[in-house]
Amino acid sequence: MVWVLESCYGQSRTQTLKVLEQVLRVAQFRVEDAHDVWRAVEDYRHSRADFADHMLARINQAHGCEVTFTFDSSAASAPGFRLLH
Repeated sequence: MVWVLESCYGQSRTQTLKVLEQVLRVAQFRVEDAHDVWRAVEDYRHSRADFADHMLARINQAHGCEVTFTFDSSAASAPGFRLLH
């Protein structure tokens, strides 16, 4: 959803964050691991990395991983990531 909003519809990060928050607040939607999704939304708000990177890191943390390795320098600058060279 985030990729479609930003890539196809040209939505800004701010606009995308508003949509994500609205979806998470609507009672008619059931979001798996909503707590982790909310944490990824907050990470995304304060980072240059993509939402998908933050979601992946939060899923990894929920399964006991201390760090998520990445080739993406934008993601590597966020907490919880380590750049692979």
